[in-house]
Amino acid sequence: MAAVPARPHGRENFHIAIICALSLEAEMVELMLDKDWTDDGPSFGKAVGDTNVYTTGVLSDHNVVLCYMPGMGGNNAAACAASLRISFPKVEIAFVVGICGVAPKDPQTGEHVILGDCIISTAATQYDFGRQYPDGFSIKTSVDDSLSRANAGIRAAISKLRTRRNIRKLTDKLVAHLQDLQQREPDLRHPGMEKDRLFRSDYDHGQHLPNTRCTHCDKDTPGACSKDCNEIKCDLTFTVSRTEHSSVESASKENVHRHPKVHFGRFGSANMVVKAGMFRDRITKQHDVIAFEMEGAGTWDVLPTIVIKGACDYADSHKSKEWQQYAAVVAASCLKAVLAGWESFEPEREINKNGLLGKRKATESPVRDFSLAQHTDINSSQAVDIQRRQDILKKLNFVGATDRVDNVTSGHSATCHWLKKHKLYLDWLDDSQYSTNHATLWIKGKAGSGKSTIMKYVLTEAINSCKKRQAKRNKHQEVIVSFFFNARGSELEKTIVGLYRSLLFQLFTKIPVMQEILDNGALNGPSHEYGQEILQNVLCSAMQWIDEHYQEEIGRIQVLYFIDALDECPEDQIRDMLRLFERLSHMSGAHNGHVLFRVCFSSRHYPSISMKICQELILDKQPGHLEDISKYIDAELRLESTVEAEMIKAQILEKSGQIFLWVVLVVQMLVKEYDRGRTHTMRKKLTEIPKELDKLFKDIILRDRDNVEELVLCIQWILYTEPLTISEFYFAMLWGTDPTSSNLAYHSRKGQTTLEDMQRYVLNSSKGLAEVASGKVQFIHESVREFFMKEQALVDSWIGPHSIGAGISHDRLKGICQQQLKSVAVKDYEFDDDFPFLDYAVNTLLWHADRACSYGVSQVTFLEDFPLQRWLEHKDHLNTSDYTSTTSLLYILAEEDLPYLIRQEIVRNPMCNQPGNEQYELPIYAALAKGNTAAVVELLKPTPVLPVDCGIYGEAVYSARLILQINPPRRGQCPASWLTEHQPKPDKLVRFLLSCTDWIDFQDVTEWLHMATRYNDIEVVEKLLQRKDIKLDTCNYEGCTPLYVAAREGHTEIARHLLAKGASVEKGQVNDDSRQSPLLAATRYGHEDVFHMLLDNNADAFFADENGLTALHVAGYRDNISMVRRLSKHGPSLETRNRNGWLPLHMAAFHGSLQVLGLMLNTMVSIDTPTTVGGYTAMWLAARNGHDNVVQWLIEKKANVQINADGHWTLLHAAVASKSPYIFRLLLQAGATNIPAETFNYLILWPSSGISGVAEPLDFWDWLRIVRMSSSSIM
Repeated sequence: MAAVPARPHGRENFHIAIICALSLEAEMVELMLDKDWTDDGPSFGKAVGDTNVYTTGVLSDHNVVLCYMPGMGGNNAAACAASLRISFPKVEIAFVVGICGVAPKDPQTGEHVILGDCIISTAATQYDFGRQYPDGFSIKTSVDDSLSRANAGIRAAISKLRTRRNIRKLTDKLVAHLQDLQQREPDLRHPGMEKDRLFRSDYDHGQHLPNTRCTHCDKDTPGACSKDCNEIKCDLTFTVSRTEHSSVESASKENVHRHPKVHFGRFGSANMVVKAGMFRDRITKQHDVIAFEMEGAGTWDVLPTIVIKGACDYADSHKSKEWQQYAAVVAASCLKAVLAGWESFEPEREINKNGLLGKRKATESPVRDFSLAQHTDINSSQAVDIQRRQDILKKLNFVGATDRVDNVTSGHSATCHWLKKHKLYLDWLDDSQYSTNHATLWIKGKAGSGKSTIMKYVLTEAINSCKKRQAKRNKHQEVIVSFFFNARGSELEKTIVGLYRSLLFQLFTKIPVMQEILDNGALNGPSHEYGQEILQNVLCSAMQWIDEHYQEEIGRIQVLYFIDALDECPEDQIRDMLRLFERLSHMSGAHNGHVLFRVCFSSRHYPSISMKICQELILDKQPGHLEDISKYIDAELRLESTVEAEMIKAQILEKSGQIFLWVVLVVQMLVKEYDRGRTHTMRKKLTEIPKELDKLFKDIILRDRDNVEELVLCIQWILYTEPLTISEFYFAMLWGTDPTSSNLAYHSRKGQTTLEDMQRYVLNSSKGLAEVASGKVQFIHESVREFFMKEQALVDSWIGPHSIGAGISHDRLKGICQQQLKSVAVKDYEFDDDFPFLDYAVNTLLWHADRACSYGVSQVTFLEDFPLQRWLEHKDHLNTSDYTSTTSLLYILAEEDLPYLIRQEIVRNPMCNQPGNEQYELPIYAALAKGNTAAVVELLKPTPVLPVDCGIYGEAVYSARLILQINPPRRGQCPASWLTEHQPKPDKLVRFLLSCTDWIDFQDVTEWLHMATRYNDIEVVEKLLQRKDIKLDTCNYEGCTPLYVAAREGHTEIARHLLAKGASVEKGQVNDDSRQSPLLAATRYGHEDVFHMLLDNNADAFFADENGLTALHVAGYRDNISMVRRLSKHGPSLETRNRNGWLPLHMAAFHGSLQVLGLMLNTMVSIDTPTTVGGYTAMWLAARNGHDNVVQWLIEKKANVQINADGHWTLLHAAVASKSPYIFRLLLQAGATNIPAETFNYLILWPSSGISGVAEPLDFWDWLRIVRMSSSSIM
């Protein structure tokens, strides 16, 4: 046995994960463990939110964590791997271990592969990921779509294993581990080479004929017969003769089997079981695949992965399960052999140049060198997956993250300098005052007062100062990060999700060694799943990392955050963010000031939000700010030094109210007067200009009546859309103001108008209220947007017949998009940007229509005339969707989350909610997959008014979305069936579904009956049972009838309703693996009320399942006296045997059901009656399973203690196998001394792995002494 290391301190000490899809696969790995850590201490637990189940232990001197998957398939595997990385953040590799189908020959070497061989992955191909075209299926092979290449460490390890010398060593160890386990578990033997049959690819297993019941399996469903080749007599003349078989034929007759061989090659991974020989050969040839499995693709891009699987079939229709157990134990043996030579990364032993991954030298700083981990000495097998980290950084960053700070106008060269001398600012930067509530500085001021300009100045000063200190090789370190909220930008630019993503990107970029945090898996998913809570946790982890990696000898680090325009983010989000920053401040303050955490905020006075630890700097009260305005006026107005000029400047300063934006706009107006030579009217003009900013905007709008329609359209495009590029805006304006122009199509083509033309047009059409920033058109200030939103009615009254109301505006913009769509055919353009406005028009046309509908503007006519085919053609040409030419409009609306159009489309066309050929088939699945809560609600409940509380279903829809990603619905499966299959308990979405009785007409009503039964909704069941089209005995996805579900779940009232309506008491669950009745279900799950109700309704008590178990067998091992009493009087005899020849007596003994044993032995059943298979008595079974109370009771009842099971396994063997010294002594005291010589050595070696008994543990020598004392006849 391998040496067992010391017990780990925590989950961070586990570096190797093992993932198994089937319980059979996991069981073999468990048997291989050298140590299970739960045997001598508590479990290591798991992180909050992790739904995985784990076993931790030791395998070949490595601490390993075994992860049990909830089911097969890549989606399950990906979800398990992602959760595993949260609980076990230091896992560096995952071994996916189990069974697989194989190609008969290695496509690379031509070597035969036979059942029982083992395959180790060198690569993986996901061959079911692609597009289905009319002429065939095309696998996606682009870099973004393919599984990534295994990292350098794994490739190097595989290369080492593949050398001849190491293959021999690996095979020898595999065989040794296999034989050792087979000695301990004799049932894990080789099935026999005569059972390894390879049929020709074109010879299929017996297929069911159409509309004909199979004489072998009694089924009439399409596909292959479920019986094996022997039972249906597959023609053996179609088998392929191979040298691998003939070479061991003679040895096989002597019960000696060929040792497993180890092969290396590419795995084919897909969410399907391959049971077709010709398909297998095609995939093998196309992709050089040697084996087929379902989980590797799921883990491959989440964790560095090696797949190790045993060959259990040839991936053809002759697939059977008789090789699965042996193949699984071979794979587990191979894993143990591989790990024997595996070099795992151990942080506590790693020392590198700057100590970043090991014990750091006291004089070195963790962020002294900001280059990307180039000074760490990590060999190839321990290499950090740099590419994965870089991918996460790319996902954290986003377009527009720095747009606002880049576009903020820098202060005039003579302004802002006063701030550097201000006491509050100096106190904020003073280290000596850090602990006295000066860690946060909050700059506040009125709208348009110049806060962002000052913030940009402060940020620039901090960066320049930092550079100067670094140039002097200052011992202390500084990290500066910033974010400027932008209400006119994209969603990420104005929410704290965008804030956190940007801050994390900057921190990880500026402190690259801190990127090890990214290895915990929290950010492995797609960027749209980066929620607020996840990002907050990662930010806390980052600050904690900084806190922990600095010591007094190293020096101090200062982290400065500059966050501007808090008022441009939703108030509730800001409050959450402030609470987080207070936590971060406390965190950094707990370590004697070696980490200084400073924050500078800026915002308006409203909303009123405060912090406990904060110093406020109010711009309105600062003399320096008023002086800046005066300097700006002097610099920009350029008047001669006259008394009149000084009076004008003083008047501007007086009227400004210290609003910098007001000053800028007024100065621009006065400069125009000056440029026209009208200096004599400047003072009069100034007098007419209103003080308030809102009134100033009105004055600008009404200054002249020229091009009012153009102004209105300009306002609408900026107010009701995401920022448009300058070319999009220009051509959108043209389509809206002059759609009949014969030259419009010509002018719409890129290159026919210069950039300068467009910029002038933006300025003139907006009357100076809009600008171009970072190539996007936006209002010059957030206060302009707020003015138009707040004063819509007032503005409408100013501009006459036009309106900037939301509903009318969206409807107008929709019409412009539709004009662009209809006027351009796909053949008219070659490249996407030939028509700059076309992409926007195609992708937002439906969105504008939905928004208009939400404000009460009907879209029925629009939907009736919608050019669906042309829209689909453009979407396909622009590569913005995967829709097909037959995609329905409702499916599109569901996927695009357009609830108001969905309602009108269903009313307009009630039969539109039908399955199609798209990825998700039904519109409801598309909406769930995208997390579109409002669309889900509309699809489920087409009511006249959209529920205002549809937001309460958001969490449920999110949950359903995750389930959909892992377990997509089968083709044709309705939502009721799918949700019932995958939701363990009814959530809000399920309950809402059950209340939507109108929508049931769209689906199979029987599926809804199953759903209501599963979730015990009596009201819905009663309503459904009144329908004439209900089918009471139809099976669901599990093969279960509603009555069986009610019996299994213990829903007594529903069972009563179903029986009253005539549900069959005999039809229960029937599928390929199981045959159950409602009575068996009620018995197995202990629901006595349902049990008695079924018997009262003449349920067949003699019914036996596929294993020959009757209700009496089941009640026996459930230790249910009342059930056994009733069944023994009115049901099967106590002498009824199951398929393995077990009586109810044996079942009760095996499960330790003492009360039932007592009842049964009061009848005519003999206490020593053996099973017909194996010859086990009740005593032997109780001893083998460690039921000491049952053993003692049976001894008192004079049960035979000298019997042998299977010819030579005595009761003492059974006691040792159960690891119970107490039972061993009971049996010795009762006279059990018969130990055959041929099994003596096996007996004394059995407990050598260490036995802990319930009563008193015995070591190996105690066992040996007891055995010798009891076996003097053979010693």
